[in-house]
Amino acid sequence: MSLKKLKLNRWVSLGLLVVFIIALYLSLNKAVVPFIEEVAQSSLYMKETTDDDPLGEIRNARTDQAQLHCENQLREDQGAAAVPTSTDTNYKAWSIGDFTYVIKGSLDLAGENGEPGHYRYACKIHWNGKDMTDPDNWSTYGMDISKG
Repeated sequence: MSLKKLKLNRWVSLGLLVVFIIALYLSLNKAVVPFIEEVAQSSLYMKETTDDDPLGEIRNARTDQAQLHCENQLREDQGAAAVPTSTDTNYKAWSIGDFTYVIKGSLDLAGENGEPGHYRYACKIHWNGKDMTDPDNWSTYGMDISKG
């Protein structure tokens, strides 16, 4: 008698498992996923900006200033004086929206012993919309420096 009772319990357990899986599937598809899609499409994660720069590679007065501020940050970080070169305007810039730019360039700096060194850098920088020439209106989010 105990064997039949044990098999009945297995069938009940299996049935409850199937019912639970179906209920979970339906609740995900009918309640959770539509809610997540609605939140993702809402303005909660969207920031309205007046940025007229198209996304992608760009070069304009703002990126020129961004490049200058990135180079000044590099000079500060390395504690070196600038060596004038013709590559000061040789850079690439990408707009990633909301007045934020990624700048890639190179700079020759005099080292501590007076020996010039060539640095390549990539910099993520954000402009707050005020005076472009004021360094306090720029925020550097990251700088990657490679010497050589």
